[in-house]
Amino acid sequence: MCQDERRLSSFWDLFRASSPSYLRRTSVVLLVWSSSVFAYYAVALSSTSLSGDPLLNFCLSSLADVPSSLYVLASVDLVGRRAALALPLLLLSSCCLAMISASSWASSSSSSSGAVLALFLLGKFSSSAAVNVAWLYTGELYPTNLRAQAIACCSLVTDDNIYIYFFCSMFHKKTLAFL
Repeated sequence: MCQDERRLSSFWDLFRASSPSYLRRTSVVLLVWSSSVFAYYAVALSSTSLSGDPLLNFCLSSLADVPSSLYVLASVDLVGRRAALALPLLLLSSCCLAMISASSWASSSSSSSGAVLALFLLGKFSSSAAVNVAWLYTGELYPTNLRAQAIACCSLVTDDNIYIYFFCSMFHKKTLAFL
């Protein structure tokens, strides 16, 4: 095979309109990565703001990553990649909604703070599982010559979104003071 017959793939092949399947895959994968990593960092960084001992909350939050890795190992082969990705994302969204209603229902009750902590840990578990499955699933959606570029693209876009999140959250309190 000569050099002219071999076509090297580039980063832009992920976004070419000439291959709509890659464009659709890349768009969906970027959305999944952004939402799952955004939720992971939001949950992970808010562990010390829960009621109770901040150190204990942080340790429990860190320990929630271990069962999520076991979930990924077991569920990917048993239920498939799509279901293994959809289940943690649905669980995460329901935990977030339940935490909002539990914290607004009784903010001073100790049983409510225990329920919020349990929902928080379940949300941390599911966000970690979603990130791990998204990482695995992205590599399997693309051919070998685009695999590393797709993962790098998703990681780059997600990291940029996280920086924007931190920037917005940093100025959130300052902008509310002016309103």
